[in-house]
Amino acid sequence: MKKFLVILLVFIPIISFSQNRYSISGTVKDINSHELLFGANVYLKENLHGSATDDKGKYIFEELGGTYTLVCSYLGYEEYSQTINLNKNLKINIDLIPISVSIESVEIKATREDRNVQSTQVGAIELEMKRVETIPVIFGETDVLKTIQLLPGIQSGGEGSNTFYVRGGGSDQNLITIDGATVYNPSHAAGFFSIFNADVINTAEIYKGGLAPEYGGRMSSVLNITTLDGDKERYKAKLGIGLLSSHVQAEGPIQKSSSSFMLAARRTYADIIMKPFVKGTDFEGIGCYFYDLNGKLSFRLSKKDNLYVTGYYGKDLLRFSSDSKSYGYDMNWSNGIGTIRWNHFFNNNLTMNVSANISDYILNMDAGEDAYSISMFSGIRDYGSSADLTWQVDSLHKLKFGVSYTHHTFKPSALEASSVDTDFDLGDAKNLYANDVAAFIQHEWDVSSWLKILYGIRYNYFAHIGPFTRYEIDNIYDFNNLDSTVYKRGETVYPYHLWEPRINARFQLDKTKSIKASYTINRQCVNLLAMSEMALPTDVWFPATEYIKPQLAHQVSLGYFQNFLDNALETSVEVYYKKMYNLLELNPDAHVTNAMKSNSDYIFVTGEGQSYGIEFFANKTVGKFTGWVGYTLSWTTRNFDAIMDGKTFYARYDRRHDVSILLNYELNDKWNFSTVWVFASGNASTIPNSFYFINGNIIIEYGEHNAWRMPNYHRLDLSANWKVKETRKLVCNLNFSIYNTYSRKNPYFISYSASNDSDTGVMQMKAYQISIFPILPSIAFNIQFK
Repeated sequence: MKKFLVILLVFIPIISFSQNRYSISGTVKDINSHELLFGANVYLKENLHGSATDDKGKYIFEELGGTYTLVCSYLGYEEYSQTINLNKNLKINIDLIPISVSIESVEIKATREDRNVQSTQVGAIELEMKRVETIPVIFGETDVLKTIQLLPGIQSGGEGSNTFYVRGGGSDQNLITIDGATVYNPSHAAGFFSIFNADVINTAEIYKGGLAPEYGGRMSSVLNITTLDGDKERYKAKLGIGLLSSHVQAEGPIQKSSSSFMLAARRTYADIIMKPFVKGTDFEGIGCYFYDLNGKLSFRLSKKDNLYVTGYYGKDLLRFSSDSKSYGYDMNWSNGIGTIRWNHFFNNNLTMNVSANISDYILNMDAGEDAYSISMFSGIRDYGSSADLTWQVDSLHKLKFGVSYTHHTFKPSALEASSVDTDFDLGDAKNLYANDVAAFIQHEWDVSSWLKILYGIRYNYFAHIGPFTRYEIDNIYDFNNLDSTVYKRGETVYPYHLWEPRINARFQLDKTKSIKASYTINRQCVNLLAMSEMALPTDVWFPATEYIKPQLAHQVSLGYFQNFLDNALETSVEVYYKKMYNLLELNPDAHVTNAMKSNSDYIFVTGEGQSYGIEFFANKTVGKFTGWVGYTLSWTTRNFDAIMDGKTFYARYDRRHDVSILLNYELNDKWNFSTVWVFASGNASTIPNSFYFINGNIIIEYGEHNAWRMPNYHRLDLSANWKVKETRKLVCNLNFSIYNTYSRKNPYFISYSASNDSDTGVMQMKAYQISIFPILPSIAFNIQFK
């Protein structure tokens, strides 16, 4: 308690209030949809003093008494202006009118025009879905995860994949949330589509450095997705029809002005389209499709209280069966997410959010051939709750406090196998349980006109709990259990007390230039075990235990930010260094199948890693011709005592050069054109050096770990958007896209084949590259009912 009081005293400076200063506060929202607008710029025209709205659409700042012109600006809306006499505290709620001319320019920026220069955040970008819908994508399906892969410092997991890596961290080091609930598998169709339907997304924010204390649980990045609340005044609908999927969305009032609904559904019909093409081939009997459902209810309970209920469910099915074949498989995986959030305004300066959520990810797989069969089940389920308070002390000080609790149930794997009349004993399913408690406090302080800091600390108590049986084993190959200790339900098996101090600082050079710096400590107690180099749903999650220590990262970031052409052109250069500890890899000597009969955490080894690089970004956001250029130069290495005797090796997703260019041109009110070109150095990989036989069995001898490079990757995409018809009630659009325009054969993975010369007895091995996507044109038709 004494330590906590000391922290509070450090964080909350003595603040003096001037008697002739008054506050201006309120909310900013869309006049038609009543959607609260995040990042709107509210300021006084005479001295440009003001504030940007937060994620609840709120703003507040103070000024000396007098007569001023209050201005509110937000991209895509008409500017608001009002003369005010500031002789008392004022509350002014602002309704913004959308600009009637369609703005189709692609944009990826914070909505306040100079926020990238003014804010303390390093490596933070907001994606507006209205601006990314014109980006050419695979099969014509707008995808927020593929969009963020075009940003510097964020690398794609491979051809068509939604997996991404941020500044040298693994894919499990990215926290992805939808309305506050954690998403553990954000992909459909093994990564070719994301679970995020563009029709329901309001905002998407990605933080790749300088994480504020309010964010925890991951080491590399945070991707926050918020969904639309639904229009409380009138009914609307959208319908989209593509080559492989269709989607529908509807929203409107339940009780006008006080409550609303939003519903959306999406389904692919790849299984139907494929049938006539695979009939009579070896692929006859294959089926693959997914569907997802989104829903949200919003209630304005009073002037100070709002309630939001969000639900999501999505499922993938991949199966193969045929009467003429003696083998088949059936794989399905699903995500279920639910949240309920209560937002309460105590006054203009103090806001509270209380929420509860559930997140459930499940994988089932059955496969068989002739007399053999195998079944696999894994998953993870979270029950969570949280509460936070945001206190705008005055125009210079903003405090935020919060606590959260999550109960984790990990289902790493359950295997069943049989052959003819024999059942293989792979052990019973062993769920793992954990309690996850966190608390944070952060202070955003305008120290002076040139210095602004955001600093704070996060505390995390993570405990592996029972029921659990800890086995003492003889070795990591046989896994014979010699002794055991049994823990009862809820009993603590092994606890961790973790502290994460963080600080961000912005040094304002002038109105258009700033330097930002950050230092953060991030810890992670949940870990993803990748079973293959591709982003497959067979990857499983493990908690921190006595033998799996929490991952730890120290990251330092430094950036120079400058805007040109009256904030129409944003530029930045960022350098970073990240040191990571307790990274996980499979022990190359462990017998994974035998471990099913004991404790699975024995099969891991831990090591260290480091990543460093420099990122360049230039983003033009205004005018008929818009777009951005991003370039990253980076290095990512690993050290594991159990791999290559501790010798340093490159991580699989180490990528020396990463380039993305996106250009957009608005020809007129009817036509908009976009192009994307990407280039990436080849990923590191481990390949065989030699093959030989011993007692009739083929033995493969591999080279150094990740010492070989895949071929470079590059691709050009094109798209055109045609507004076919627009009336007061209806808008119809056609999207034409070409993915991989010059049909580059990019590497997906490397396969090997063996051939034996019966005369000489010499066996030859050949490597060949597997590529999956040639040139892919697509068309999508979208209708919006206003």
